[in-house]
Parts: sequence; C-alpha cells; structure tokens
Amino acid sequence: MQVKWTLHDCWVFTGHCSHFTYVGCDKWKAGCSNCPQFDQYPKAITDNSADNYSRKKKAFTGVSNLTIVTPSNWLKEKVKQSFFSEYPVEVHYNTINTNIFKPTPNTFPG
Repeated sequence: MQVKWTLHDCWVFTGHCSHFTYVGCDKWKAGCSNCPQFDQYPKAITDNSADNYSRKKKAFTGVSNLTIVTPSNWLKEKVKQSFFSEYPVEVHYNTINTNIFKPTPNTFPG
C-alpha cells in the first residue's frame, strides 16, 4: 500500500517546534535538545524536545512505501535534511479552482 503524507510545517521532524528559522536552530538535523522555543507555539511547560525527537523518529520512519508531500520547495529541502531523507518527496503547490474563485466586479459602495 502506498502512503502519502502531506506536511505543512516542520513539527513532524523536530523535537518541538513547527518552525525553527526564526531562532536559527538546526538541531532538528541530528537530534533536538535544549529547545530555544519550548515555551513558544506549541507551548510547553518543560523542554521535552530530546525525547519528542527520538519518539517521532522511531514512530515516523521505517514506513514502507512512504512518500512525503510538501507545498513548497523550501519545505522539501528541509525534509531532505531531516530523518525523512530516505523517502521520496513530492512538491504539490497549493492551488485554487479558478472556475469558482475568480475576480468579479466590485459591488461595494464607495
């Protein structure tokens, strides 16, 4: 069975955070610890980043026929640097149905 998993942020391959560039952290590449953002979204009372990282790596790797899907090349490159590097990654850009959502005349007074 083919499994395709779409990621929209980095949470799945870090020990805590969903986005790490703000603080310039790259611990997620080899193993998180002493998280500089544990008190940020998703907020935690204590830093469990080392344990979280190891539990995520164990739970999320070793899946047969897994393909990771991302909405951008930026996230694809981060995934390829993470513990998901053994898996293929596809980029599927977010799109909208332009037959439904399209410019229309403005009817607002003004």
